[in-house]
Amino acid sequence: MNVGGVWNGCAAALPIMKAQGEGSIVNVASLAGVVGSPYLGAYSLSKGAVVNFTRTVAAEAGPRGVRANAVCPGFVEGGLGEDYFDSFDDPAAARERAREGYPLRRLGTVEEVADAIRFLASDAASFVTGEALLVDGGFAAQ
Repeated sequence: MNVGGVWNGCAAALPIMKAQGEGSIVNVASLAGVVGSPYLGAYSLSKGAVVNFTRTVAAEAGPRGVRANAVCPGFVEGGLGEDYFDSFDDPAAARERAREGYPLRRLGTVEEVADAIRFLASDAASFVTGEALLVDGGFAAQ
């Protein structure tokens, strides 16, 4: 699903963007697609595929004026992260352990991920393509 949705979305959008000579695709990958994530092998595999497919789209579509980037969030409050934490006997303790693993000592928010997507889609990022923007509170910097 992670790969299929990205593939189908790009397949639908690219012909239109190429024809108009401009466009910006922002795919949603994950920190798990960039760094190793124990016990998340299939998820990491699929999100790593999204990162590399995005780079391929950037290289192929760039000459036609289309940019492609991926945003790679770490754990965020709410959403899928909640399902993960709820799978533990003590979800609050699991959430706290996760927070302690980030240099900023907190999890991200869906609004912060949306801000990164908005930036990559905007003209402010007009010379940014083929990137995997980590929105991870510094996790990968460790």
